[in-house]
Formats: sequence, structure tokens, C-alpha cells
Amino acid sequence: MRKKISIKKLEQALFEMHVYGFTLIEKVLEKYDFDVTHIEDGSKAFDEILNDSYDLYLLDINLPEIDGLKLLKLIRNKEPDAIVMMITASANIDDMEEAYKNGCDEYIKKPFHINELILRIEHWLKIKKSEPEPKKEEENNIIEI
Repeated sequence: MRKKISIKKLEQALFEMHVYGFTLIEKVLEKYDFDVTHIEDGSKAFDEILNDSYDLYLLDINLPEIDGLKLLKLIRNKEPDAIVMMITASANIDDMEEAYKNGCDEYIKKPFHINELILRIEHWLKIKKSEPEPKKEEENNIIEI
């Protein structure tokens, strides 16, 4: 059983998208040692996001019950450092604008090449690894000389 790890290894991914194409994405990411959770319903995804944390979220905009854009807002409020990628067939520029305005890291239009997804994930992994760790606050701000 894989353990949950930090964003440094980017091993956990939550997918909220329709079944189309998921099997391929799931198999490829599992090949790269991701621990994958797949949820097809926006309301179930909402509950999962509230109860668990993931390093990477792949969201489809058009989900039943609660759409991916609303889930994006929830994720950004709960986990501002998580990587969020929108994967959608929507060609609506307003959806893209709203997604970026609300903090998505990538917006990938279907159809796409699976290697494109892997390259983008690797790109964001490098960025997250290069970000400095938050400094621990000292117990007091007095410096002894």
C-alpha cells in the first residue's frame, strides 16, 4: 500500500472526469507510480476534497452535480499549493479565463496526447520541488547578540 507523501514527490492524484480516456490516463500515471483516485461525480469529488488531500488534481469542467470550476475554487481554498490541471473538451474561452482566474495551473483541451500530460506534470513537479520550504517561525523575534 502506498503511503501519502508530500508535494515533493507528487505521487497522489485525484481525477474528476468522465470515463472517456480515464483508463489510459490512469494506466499511464500508475506506470509512473502515481496513486490514482478516480471520481466521476462532482458532489462525490467535493466530499473527497473536503476529507482528503492530494498533490495533483485533474479536473474536467463538465462534471455532473458540481462542475470542475467550482471544485477548483474549493481546492484553492483548502490546498493552495496543490497542482490543479483542467482537462476539458470545452472550447469556451470564458471557461478557460475563469479557470486561470481561480488558480488552475494548466488548462488542457481534449483531445490531447498522453505525453503532453506527462510533460506538464513533470514541469509542475520541477517547479514545486524548486520552491523554497516555508521558514519555520522562531518562537520569538528577539535576536541575542
